[in-house]
Amino acid sequence: MDRKIVLSALGALGALVALPLVGGIVFAAVNWRDAAPSAEARALTATLAARPVVADADNGYLDALGFAAQAGVEPHALGLERRAWLRARQPSGDASAPVRFPRRDVDPRDALEPAMRGLLDACRMPERACIAALATRGARTPLLPGALRPITERYRVLLTRTGWREEPMTDVAAPLPGYQHLLTGQQAHMLATLDMARGGDAAMVRERLQADAVFWRGVLGDADSLVAKLIAATAVERNARWSVLAIGTLPPEVRAGAVPASLAIPLTVRERSLRLALAGEWAGTRRMVATMEGGQETLAYKPQDTANRMAAAFVALASASELPVDRVRTASRQVADDAPRRGPWLYNPAGRILADIARPAYIDYAVRIGDVESARAAAHARAGLLVADIAPDAMANALAAGLWRDAYTRRPFGWDAAHRCVPFVRARAERGASACIEG
Repeated sequence: MDRKIVLSALGALGALVALPLVGGIVFAAVNWRDAAPSAEARALTATLAARPVVADADNGYLDALGFAAQAGVEPHALGLERRAWLRARQPSGDASAPVRFPRRDVDPRDALEPAMRGLLDACRMPERACIAALATRGARTPLLPGALRPITERYRVLLTRTGWREEPMTDVAAPLPGYQHLLTGQQAHMLATLDMARGGDAAMVRERLQADAVFWRGVLGDADSLVAKLIAATAVERNARWSVLAIGTLPPEVRAGAVPASLAIPLTVRERSLRLALAGEWAGTRRMVATMEGGQETLAYKPQDTANRMAAAFVALASASELPVDRVRTASRQVADDAPRRGPWLYNPAGRILADIARPAYIDYAVRIGDVESARAAAHARAGLLVADIAPDAMANALAAGLWRDAYTRRPFGWDAAHRCVPFVRARAERGASACIEG
């Protein structure tokens, strides 16, 4: 065989062997060590560290942990017990094996007649179907059934709590508070408020609506998880819509005395901001991933660099959520398109993929809170029309005067004569919630 051919073949074979070897050496060199905490990562850590201390007696989160306690068990005491249990748990890292809290919850809806459960279903968001369902109840028939009276007392106690501080997430298998029971409690509270409106008690209606709004807007500002942030957002919008129903139920001459002060006050930047909730989400995700198989550092996965990438996106999204409402949608969507570009492209490939997959999932949270402000502004307009006792054919002109404006467009609200409601802009399609305030 020709010596040149042999040498060429050996050279080619050597290159084939050497290329992967050299590539592996380069990959190992690039991924030799993890990154240091970035400025954004340090900022999120500082945000969590700056949370105010909340005394247990003031912490509504503890009531949430035990809200659906069995009869005879005090919710706040059960919340303390469950928090201690959460702190004592060893993270399993296995999301497929969820666990339950000590002592079972009791769904307050289980004691209701089917017709009453149907009413609560229709009133998940107090809109057209809810108004129609309420209309079927006779004027002398209380809207609040006796079976829900115990939960209204629990809810009344909940509303006296002045703070909210959650237990940090450490385990993917650990249970969450039964937030759905809190929202049932809110429904019961509002049905009792409507009963008072039917009796003409404007002062008590205002007091109950205001207490509910103050509590949930407090949670909206203090929530350090996205779950609690969204539950609070739902409750704040429900409060605005229930307020309109209650005000409209009263005689026109006393309606002004029932309007809660909160209805006229736009959500503050602190209430709309995702910064604290995203800081909690970021820290909790880091802790949980660290307990899972594959969560430890390898050549292809760098935990701190991955955390840095998530932190960069979270800080950008937090900043977007703090802009004026009419700018939040565009700014938050831009975050999804602006992936942080850090280090050589070979560095931390698994972490890059994880961060890139997760980032878009958080974008709609900022928009959802903006939509709550949009709904509040529309509810304030509808309540104003009710207080002024404007005739249906004069609604459009009254709104066109511009006293009330849409939070997104900054233009005066219009009037939907067919549905007798005030339409508003909703940037995100929300299942079960229309963009029109009725009542």
